[in-house]
Parts: sequence; structure tokens; C-alpha cells
Amino acid sequence: MIGVPGVTAVSTAVSTGDAAARMPYLPALDGIRALAVLAVVVFHANETWLTGGFLGVDVFFVVSGFLITALLVAERERAGGVDLRAFWARRARRLLPALALVLAATSLYAIFLLGDQLLTHFREVLAAVVYVTNWDLILREVSYFEFFERPSQLRHLWSLAVEEQFYLLWPLLFAGASRFVSRRALLAIVLLLAAVSLIWMTQLYRPGEDPSRVYFGSDPRAFTILLGVALGLFWHPWRWRWPEQRRDLGRLLDLAGVAGLVVVAVIMQQAYWREAWLYPWGLLGASLGSVALIAAVARRDSMSAAVLSVAPLRWLGLRSYGVYLWHWPVLLALRYEIGLGGWELFAAGAALSAALAEVSYRWVETPIRRGEFWAMLRRRPPSLPRRAWTAAAVSVFAAAALGLLLIDSDDSSAIRGAAGAETDSAASFIPAASPVADEIDEIEPDEGEPPLVVASAPPSPVVDETSAEADPPLVVPPPRDEPAAPPMRPTPPTSAVEPFLAPPALDAAPTPVQEARIETFNYAVRPGDSPGPIAKTFSTTVEQLVALNGEGILEVVHVDDVLAIPCPNGDPCALIEIATRGAGCVRWRSALGEGRACRGVRALVGLPVAFDAESGQLASPAVWEWGGGSVRAAAFELTPAGVRADVVKDASGAAGPLIVRFGVAPLAIGDSVMVGAARLLSERGLDVDAVGARTAYQSMKALEEHLAAGPREVVVFHGIGFEFVDTEDFDRLMRIVEDVDHLIVLTRQFPPRDPWIRLERDGNELIRTESAKYDKVTLIDWNQITDGREDELTTDGTHLRPDGLALYVQTIVDAIAAGPSSSEE
Repeated sequence: MIGVPGVTAVSTAVSTGDAAARMPYLPALDGIRALAVLAVVVFHANETWLTGGFLGVDVFFVVSGFLITALLVAERERAGGVDLRAFWARRARRLLPALALVLAATSLYAIFLLGDQLLTHFREVLAAVVYVTNWDLILREVSYFEFFERPSQLRHLWSLAVEEQFYLLWPLLFAGASRFVSRRALLAIVLLLAAVSLIWMTQLYRPGEDPSRVYFGSDPRAFTILLGVALGLFWHPWRWRWPEQRRDLGRLLDLAGVAGLVVVAVIMQQAYWREAWLYPWGLLGASLGSVALIAAVARRDSMSAAVLSVAPLRWLGLRSYGVYLWHWPVLLALRYEIGLGGWELFAAGAALSAALAEVSYRWVETPIRRGEFWAMLRRRPPSLPRRAWTAAAVSVFAAAALGLLLIDSDDSSAIRGAAGAETDSAASFIPAASPVADEIDEIEPDEGEPPLVVASAPPSPVVDETSAEADPPLVVPPPRDEPAAPPMRPTPPTSAVEPFLAPPALDAAPTPVQEARIETFNYAVRPGDSPGPIAKTFSTTVEQLVALNGEGILEVVHVDDVLAIPCPNGDPCALIEIATRGAGCVRWRSALGEGRACRGVRALVGLPVAFDAESGQLASPAVWEWGGGSVRAAAFELTPAGVRADVVKDASGAAGPLIVRFGVAPLAIGDSVMVGAARLLSERGLDVDAVGARTAYQSMKALEEHLAAGPREVVVFHGIGFEFVDTEDFDRLMRIVEDVDHLIVLTRQFPPRDPWIRLERDGNELIRTESAKYDKVTLIDWNQITDGREDELTTDGTHLRPDGLALYVQTIVDAIAAGPSSSEE
């Protein structure tokens, strides 16, 4: 047996009735639990008060490792083995009832108030039931430390998943290993595993990146629990006699306990989750401090145990599991639905969580653990204790008041609408309403290409009599009066690239043909089409359509049927569908005349045809696309063969798209604030990738992927995330955009509540300072711009109302047009 020098064992006998072999109730452990859960609640209510309050979870881990191991050791010494089935049954009765109650309550809450998050919530319920919440969060790349966007109601259950995985595996390993190795050898194995876990954490952690993988993972967090296990294997002071002459040892243990408590408190006060020293040294220090504190209070007659066993701490510690389960969804409801913050949020959240935990502990957890639940339900209500009725009445009153507040909240829908943006996927070229939607709403892309959306563009700086507003949906020049040219046979198709690399001159003489034929173009039937209107639209006759397509078209034509339409005067022609991206217009000239379009349009053009681009507000070299490819050019010509082979002919033989982009679109990377403005930004010619609840690390990762796919001239970066607070992050951003000509960075507008004061001060001030060091960086101080314009923001103080969206978009567009030499104030 492992012991302490100068202290003798009460008994080493192994017998079922040996009381000394049983582990007694240690009330001071409940006091430690109370302090730990209080730290977590304080952190979640306002992280600036106790920036390392999340380390209360690590205290729980150490307590669990110690307590479970000490119970297993006591059972093995008392009974000669471990009854795993009974152990797991006790754990299930202790943990599952309260968890089921919370899952049911949060599910009802999600159904009635969080409809946009419902599917995600039920996925998380399933993960919580099987205790894999931490791995589910890791796989979905959810950040534990992102409080800016509305987080999940069940995110805090990650720690319960880690503990339950320990409860399942460790008793099994203990029972098996105890048969073959001594307890000293088992202690050595546990310490070795703890060292491996600690080293693994150092390998997983990457400075400057979101540490949630390190924080959630059972593998890097195992060392904390294993330190508690190591203590539980040999430290059983309730079984030993502490002679009077060894009082100095007791005092030394008390001092160690005080030192451990001080260490944990200092680390909680100083630690900030972004700081590299926390992984693993801060976590290790908090764990070792917890070990020292537990070692001190495990001696029941110690001064430390007396202090931590006072009634209020003991009461809270006994209900700490319920408080932990309830506090997170309660705080979210109070913060996002009612708008509480600061001390009000903490006081209301702590009180309501304690009330719900009391109801759960008294009427659910304790009766089920003792096997009295169904008997209690059969009792008459008056037989219940008066204090229980009082607690129930208080809880019902609090719940009713909360419901009335929610119903009376005028802006709760606006908050939920803004928070709903978190579930949106990346927004890129979001469809917009078009004045020619009845003609062309969307041009289907080739497989693998993004949707080609015809968006309304602002008027071009180049103004003439054929403005964008006057563009007809279909341009069909009238037949010419001069004699028709001899019919021509189209040149056989060539490669997809050759016609555009060496286009023939416009005045190239047509090639004579041996036999006459009517030149036609292919037309895909659209909904509502019939032969008469088709003939009228293209200045032909129904008789000609019948001659080319057969009499069957008089009976029925189906959508997407391909009809041959005669070209005017029998000359070669093509029906071109044009889509524009960005602010600008496209001109063309052909044998059938000239045309101009500033948005989506179908145009009948003679062949050959030449196109030119007019730059708009976001001016840069035009890019012409066809068949999934693109090439930079100021203008180019399409030959008959080129058009028919590569531009307008798709799989069905119908007219295909010619897409004109005015340069590589500026790339905008953002989170939920930009999600709300994505459609407007896309209409102004930006390529938008915005995802709700995105962290700075995820934003930079997305930016890297975009730049790896192709160069960009302009990047707008508003994916800072609230954790973007150090120079390493900004240096990494500048390395990513090394080949970008112009980077536009926006500061973050934080809600006017206490938790965000430090974040605004540290994060935004750093962005201001670092942006000034680079000539190619334009700073848009969005936090300063929105100061005093709260009426343009939603009630969460961050997301944008329509007026705010317009200001946001125009500010970004102005910064792009001004170039990299300006700084927007």
C-alpha cells in the first residue's frame, strides 16, 4: 500500500464490512465544485471579469479523476474487484436525468424561438445523448471562444462528453490492469499517459490559430483528468491516523492547499484563451493547483476542508452539475432575447440557473438516484416539503416573467433574424432581381462552374443615348434594304481556343459555297413560347419555321426543344446571351448593326462580330468567358466557326452564354455582418464569401483557398472575428495577400455591452495600428463609422438594418474605387 511517512493506516484488511475501506463523503469537494462552477458562470456571463474562468472546467476534471479513482480503489479493496455494471448504472442515474431535462427544455425553446437553428440543435441533442459533443464540435470546426455570434445552446456539453468518455473507459482499464500490475505500476502508467497527452497538446496547438481543437479534444485534455486519477490511486487520508506529533504535516498540507487555490485563482485572473502560454502550461498549472487543493481538503479535519465545507458552498456544490447544465442556455436567452448584459446578466442568470438546478436536484436527480422517483410521484402534493413548494413557485414565476418579457420584446425578431445569418453558407454571386428577368434570369453554367447571375449594375460613367435603362431584352436589328448576300455554309468547327487567339478581321471576305442554303441559328424554346410569337420576335414567318422544323411545331412545342430560326437576309448570324458582372457595359458591332448592353440580354448578331467592354465604377481589365474558360482582352472578334463551336453552342445545341466580367471581381471575405450585405455587394460586382459565426482563422483559411484558385487584385477582409487581437494574426494576413494589389480591412462593430470593451479596445486598436504600416492597405474603421448611428443597427448592436446595409456597401465600394492610397475614416 502507498502511504505517507509518519502516518499509519487504520486497517489493511480486505473485507466487505470493513468501514475503513469505504470512501466517506467529503463535503469540501462540493465546496471546490461550487467555486469551479461559479468561475465558469462568471466567465460566460462576462468574460472580461474573469478572463480565465473557463478553467473551472479543468478543476471539475481533476475532481472527477480523483473521486472516481478513489471510489474504484475503495471498491476493489473492499470487494476484491469492481462491479462495472453497477458502477455505470450509478453514473447513469446520476447524470442522465438532469441532462434529459435540459435537452427537452432547450429543444422546446429551439422549436418556438430558434427555428433557423432547429436542425443543428437536434444534431447536437443526438451528440449530447451519446456523449460525443466535443468531437462533433471539432468536426464542424465550431469555436468554443466565439461569443460574438449567437452560439449553440448545447456547446457547453463538450466537457460532459469528455468526462463521460472517461467514466466509460477508465473503470474498464482500471479493472483489467489491476489484475496484472501493482498499484505503483498503474500509477507510473497513468503518469506516462498524462505526459503523452501534455506533449500532444503542445504539438496540436498553433499560435495565432483558434485553439478549440486543443480545448475540446479528449486526447490533449486527458492529462488534466489523469492527474486527478494519479492522486486518487494513492491519496486516501481518511484511512490513516494522523498522530499529534505530525501536526506539522497537516499544516504543510493546508499551506499546499492554500497555495493551490491561489495558483488556480491567479491563472484564472491572468489567462486569456488566445495566449500561447496557456497551452499547455496554464492548463497544467491550474491542474496541479487543483491537485494540491484536493489533497488538502481530502483530510477531513484539515483547516482547508473546514473552510470549503461551509453550508453555502456545500449547497451550491451539490447542485453544481445542474447549475452547469442550465446556466449556458439561460444566459443565452437573457442576453439575446432580452438584451441583458453586465452585472444584470450575471445576477439574473445565476439566480435563474440556481432555481432550475434546485428543482432538478430535488425533484428529479435525487429521487431517481435513490430509486424514489415513482413513489414520489404517487404521493399527495401536500406531503412534499414546504421548501420544495417555495422553490417551485419561484421557478414558475421566473419562467412566466421570462416568457412575458420575450413576448413583449419588440426587437427579438430582428435579433433572431440577424443571428439566423449564422447558418447561411458562403454567399457568392447571390441572385438579384433583374429588370429583364422575363427574358433572362439566369444562364446555366457548364458543369463545375459557379452560377452566372445577371445582376442589376449601376449606370456606367460612359453615358449615351442607349443607356442601361433602355436596353431591350432582345436586340433584333431590322432587315437591311440592300440585296441579300449569297447564302453561306458555316466553316467546320475548330478547336475551342484557336478562333479567339487569331480572330479574322471584320472585313474578311466570306468564303464562297457550292450550294445555297438558309442560314439559321438554334433557339431553345422557353416557357410560354409558341410558333406565332417566336416568328414575330425574330422577324420571320410561321411558314419559314414550319419549313425548317416540320409541321409538328404547330401542334406542340416543349420547353428546351431546339428550333432552327432563319437569320435575317440569310446571312450568318447567332443568338448571343450576354451576362455582365461588375459595373460596366458591353458593345458589339456586326453585319446586322451595333448594340450595347449593361446587364443580361439576348442579342441576335451577324457574323463575324466584335465586342468591346466599357469599364464601370469598379474599373479593371475586362475578362471574357466562354465554355468555362476566360481570357483577358480589351476586345476580340468571333468568327462563325468560333461562335458555333465554342460560344453559343451548348450540349443541347441552343444558344449558350457569353459572360463579360470587368476584371477579376474584388473578393470580399466576411462573417454574418457581411452575409446580410452579400446580395448588395454582389450587385456591385464583388465576389462575396461570407459565413455566419466565422472566426478570423477560418476567414484567413477561406482567403488562402480563394487566392490559390486564382489571383485577385482587390480583397475586402471583414472576417476579423472577435478573437483577432495580436500582431501575428495581422502578419499572417499580410503574407496571404502578398500578391494582392489592394487590401481593405474593416474594424469590428461590437455591441455596446461590457463584455466587448476589451475586445474592441485590443482588437480594433491593433487593426488600426497595423493597417497604417502598409501602403496597400485601406482601413475602413467601421466601428468608428457606426458610432452614433445605432438606429442603422439591429438591437444586438452589430448587425445591420437596411440603411446600415446601404452605408456598409457604399463605403466598401468607395474604398475600392479610390484605390490603396486612401484611408476611410
